[in-house]
Amino acid sequence: MTVGVSSACFFPCDTLQSVQKLASLGVSSTEIFMGSHSECSGQYLKQLCSAKDNYSISVTSVHPFTSGYEYILFFSGYERRIDDTLEYYKRYFSAAAELGAKYVVFHGDNKKAPFVGIERYAEIFSRLDDTARSFGVRLSQENVSSSHVGSGENIRALKALLPDVCFTFDIKQAYRGGYDPFDILHSMGQNVRCVHLNDWKDGQCRLPCRGVCDLSAVVNTIQSYGNDVPYIIEVYRSNFEDECEIMSSRLDFLKLFSKK
Repeated sequence: MTVGVSSACFFPCDTLQSVQKLASLGVSSTEIFMGSHSECSGQYLKQLCSAKDNYSISVTSVHPFTSGYEYILFFSGYERRIDDTLEYYKRYFSAAAELGAKYVVFHGDNKKAPFVGIERYAEIFSRLDDTARSFGVRLSQENVSSSHVGSGENIRALKALLPDVCFTFDIKQAYRGGYDPFDILHSMGQNVRCVHLNDWKDGQCRLPCRGVCDLSAVVNTIQSYGNDVPYIIEVYRSNFEDECEIMSSRLDFLKLFSKK
């Protein structure tokens, strides 16, 4: 079982410095949160590639810093903006390929804006995913609570329209949206490709094994679909005081399966 840590855990620490922190903690896999435009290419990207190679850290996925704006960029109904942003997202796809990542995480639309409908959503998603494939990576829909596609109903509908769609399952996002995380998991089924590993308690995101979610059942559910996926701890900087707490929670998570 691969259990890594997202560079986003240390935000707003510079991304390259976050990778160095991961190395100091002995982390061997990560999701890179691209914090700014300049990080996706040029000298900075070369430094990121060198760092992950020097520290023997594999990159499972890339998370765009523009995720929170995707409802405006792709789902406003303005076609020229969709075309232009699709061109811009090639930067993420190219960076992901350079880093050896397989996936680029997608948040999608936002429930505070009118829903374009699942058919139109699937059409736009498919265009992006086709472009990602041309770089050798895939677009992966996360079940963010703010998106219409954070619900099990719309996840199932998207999968019906795009049977090969990739999903990133995030535990805290399910709880935040008021959804049963296992309904979300079963809705994604065999299409889960990455897991944002965390926990939930008292209305707040927590480190793994520090909340109420049955993480052993989460893993068993995912494995029941035949999925061997990377687990990436993704929490907020406010969810821990010391970086060693991340590794302690990681160890507790792994202990759940040490006797199986």
